[in-house]
Amino acid sequence: MAREPSFDHPELLTRAEHSRFTETSRHAEVEMFCAALAGRSRRVRLLSLGKSGEGRDIPVLVLSRDGASAPAAARRGGRGVVLV
Repeated sequence: MAREPSFDHPELLTRAEHSRFTETSRHAEVEMFCAALAGRSRRVRLLSLGKSGEGRDIPVLVLSRDGASAPAAARRGGRGVVLV
């Protein structure tokens, strides 16, 4: 029997997590999810990686303890950059 997702902040669960992975998020939901994460911490910045073939922003979240949001700034601070 599948267990219900357990998380301290259920408002941050994705559509997939809410649906036990039978549904996937629409673009607008991904944007809202990313904005919600970025709005909860100064360590998280929401940027655009570019535009999709449909002309929509491709959201990317940058996590940094000191606010570095560009690869060059991270390198200057001696940190690596990982794209997940």
